Amino acid sequence: MRVHYLWLLLILGHVASARYSSANDWTVDHPQTLFAWEGACIRIPCKYKTPLPKARLDNILLFQNYEFDKATKKFTGTVLYNATKTEKDPESELYLSKQGRVTFLGNRIDNCTLKIHPIRANDSGNLGLRMTAGTERWMEPIHLNVSEKPFQPYIQMPSEIRESQSVTLTCGLNFSCFGYDILLKWFLEDSEITSITSSVTSITSSVTSSIKNVYTESKLTFQPKWTDHGKSVKCQVQHSSKVLSECTVHLDVKYTPKLEIKVNPTEVEKNNSVTMTCRVNSSNPKLRTVAVSWFKDGRPLEDQELEQEQQMSKLILHSVTKDMRGKYRCQASNDIGPGESEEVELTVHYAPEPSRVHIYPSPAEEGQSVELICESLASPSATNYTWYHNRKPIPGDTQEKLRIPKVSPWHAGNYSCLAENRLGHGKIDQEAKLDVHYAPKAVTTVIQSFTPILEGDSV
Repeated sequence: MRVHYLWLLLILGHVASARYSSANDWTVDHPQTLFAWEGACIRIPCKYKTPLPKARLDNILLFQNYEFDKATKKFTGTVLYNATKTEKDPESELYLSKQGRVTFLGNRIDNCTLKIHPIRANDSGNLGLRMTAGTERWMEPIHLNVSEKPFQPYIQMPSEIRESQSVTLTCGLNFSCFGYDILLKWFLEDSEITSITSSVTSITSSVTSSIKNVYTESKLTFQPKWTDHGKSVKCQVQHSSKVLSECTVHLDVKYTPKLEIKVNPTEVEKNNSVTMTCRVNSSNPKLRTVAVSWFKDGRPLEDQELEQEQQMSKLILHSVTKDMRGKYRCQASNDIGPGESEEVELTVHYAPEPSRVHIYPSPAEEGQSVELICESLASPSATNYTWYHNRKPIPGDTQEKLRIPKVSPWHAGNYSCLAENRLGHGKIDQEAKLDVHYAPKAVTTVIQSFTPILEGDSV
């Protein structure tokens, strides 16, 4: 049986053909076509209105393969259901609600709902619902489409799916019948999707049975990853833990380009060369252009030697300097937007640069603690320091910091340092002067006179 999609059910079942009335027309509403399969059931939601507002239903019959006999002016065919109101109580409901496979779920006023259980494949076609109310009569055709095997559900997808953006897929089946419960379950690459599955926002199921539509549906809301592109999503129809049918679609997830960056080598000595490779591993849709942009510490790189190839770009740095150290990344764009690689750090090794000394505090008072710091940029960091006081080496102190616990006047003078790492030693840039303040020492009294002093002289 060809699968009928949900939009077909939006058409109300108010068929004009094959209807007969002794007076004014009746109004009967129900789904145009109802779907089921062998062994299941069909519930036919139905509403009616007689030509006379106060009329009550006297008789109801359900025909299969009915025909109208012009000679006898009667309908013939297999009768599946036949019920009449009781004579004892004219106001009562129809006295018989179930006959064989058919159950009448309506009333004498406005409801003509029916249920057939079990349904058979040869029930396909038009059923005839014959209703009488006094002198008013009506025959309503109801179309059934019953397959031998359960039919497939359908999956509705949005026109575009993007990575990390919430999307809702709808699985629907043009079937719903109380007493024959079905479940719609979701699978991603044969793994069942549940409400606690990663990236899934919600799974909601609903059953609709109205005079307009009869269907069951489940909505899956999730945020797909770019790695979900091309994966299969399956909706499975189950009844009593048995798989009845299923439908499979493949995800077309749009995502920005995915890039991979490599640096060879990541650590290099000054004046050597470095090659960086940026490869576009995946992109949906394809790249706008083959050009790949390069960035260093977040800023575009310009005037650099590049080798552009399909899906790949090479950045070549000749005679690297310490200014070339930093974090590099590459970027490419498609119609979704720009995609960026991870950042990789380039380390440039070089000998210590000319050093300078910082003194805290300066000037210092006698007895204070004084700290001297040797500043010299180096990669790797300097491991040995030589300190000088008035250009004479200070033995025993090889650290970056030189500490004088209690400074004395003889500590005053000019200080310098020399830094060293495995690539060599640096130079002395400038000296720093330590000025030590202290109170007067060794005070003496001196009499100044150029002639002998006599009694009475002024001294």
